[in-house]
Amino acid sequence: LQGRETAVGGRFHREQREIPVYAMVIGKGGPKFQQSDPDQPAKSLGGVYGRNQSVEFQQGTMEDLAHRIPMALFTDRPVINHTGLTGKYTVKLVATPEFRINYYPQPDDIRVFDAIQQQLGLKLEARKESLEVMVVDHVEIPSGN
Repeated sequence: LQGRETAVGGRFHREQREIPVYAMVIGKGGPKFQQSDPDQPAKSLGGVYGRNQSVEFQQGTMEDLAHRIPMALFTDRPVINHTGLTGKYTVKLVATPEFRINYYPQPDDIRVFDAIQQQLGLKLEARKESLEVMVVDHVEIPSGN
């Protein structure tokens, strides 16, 4: 447990907690993407294709991919990179956001768990890991000055 910190209108601290995550690991058959050509400019795109959303980049790391999957595809827990891959890659992942599948499923939907295996040769495994989290100790409602 680290020291307490103050912020306008409250106090918080950081601590390690065991929380549910998806560990991104290399699947059977290995990765299905290439290292980026060092002469390519860095590029990061997100897009919507009907019901699907995409995560694309050149010169991106596996940390970048792990960070972007929950934001673009609305997974119910964070994604942590456990691939061991340290290079810069060209990647394109297209999948149906989880909220669309959960509330309005369609026959052509592709879950992120299937898409990441089929398109990238990676896998998301449900695990628990100890991560640093911010805990709010006290919040004050601002006065109406």
